[in-house]
Amino acid sequence: MRRDEAQQLLEDKLLFLGDSTLENVHLRRFCLVVTSDETFQLDDGSKIPAETITISMDNGKISSILRFFPSKTRSFKMESVEEFQGHRMRRVYWNPSVVKDSNLMFRTWCHFLERCLLSLLLVPLNKLQSLLDFLRKINEIRTIQNNRPTVSICLSRVICVEDYLSAIQNVINTHVILETPPSMDLVPLHYALDYCRYHLQSMDSIIMTMAFYNQNQYFYPDPHFYYEPRIEVANWACHQEAHINMEPEKYQRILHWLSELSLTPADDVEETYDITMSYEEEDEIFSSETS
Repeated sequence: MRRDEAQQLLEDKLLFLGDSTLENVHLRRFCLVVTSDETFQLDDGSKIPAETITISMDNGKISSILRFFPSKTRSFKMESVEEFQGHRMRRVYWNPSVVKDSNLMFRTWCHFLERCLLSLLLVPLNKLQSLLDFLRKINEIRTIQNNRPTVSICLSRVICVEDYLSAIQNVINTHVILETPPSMDLVPLHYALDYCRYHLQSMDSIIMTMAFYNQNQYFYPDPHFYYEPRIEVANWACHQEAHINMEPEKYQRILHWLSELSLTPADDVEETYDITMSYEEEDEIFSSETS
């Protein structure tokens, strides 16, 4: 799917979800993924990123960090939680040559990605192709190792931050001049954190501008913290109706999107793991997340 098609479909989905989602879209959960430029060579000679960083954002602020490192000498290991710049961070090592490691890595990642708005995975524009290639490779590795088709992360879930911010502004019918995205002249972790801050600050600017244009009745002293704001945008309903009625083919895109979703959560490949797999380590691995 081309970038313009992905952005258009995202706009359709946001309009379909309606005002209740748009009102507090800046407070929803998002995950941003950044792959390193350094690579790790697999047994077949192909390469994957030497590090994959995923950062979650909840309630308008950075929440936690998960870092994956492929290794030829270390088996799957999830290290204890540590603090980094005031955020919870965990390192995970896995051996791509080991079937169980590949499955556990994928399962752990999916667990971390749960509950994101529309199951989206945000990525900086200059890392978009690298992430798509990595997702394809992970699916290929697991399919070969398990000798059967395996559940994968759908590529349609991936959208670059720049296109997401444009889609939000188009849907709520506003335009904000945003800051310049962070430079890549940083180590991957710092670059990923800076991009999360860029995303959050951009959303703050969009929401505050929207509030300003609606009777000037909302003021946020600190854009990083909100206390259940209820932004009533009078023109959303009219904009939604006109936006869809002007282009009837939007209905077809939404119907196609819905037709690919399952009504049974356990069978939704975009939201769950491979339910045919079973691990003795499962309780040990995930119990620490809830403790």
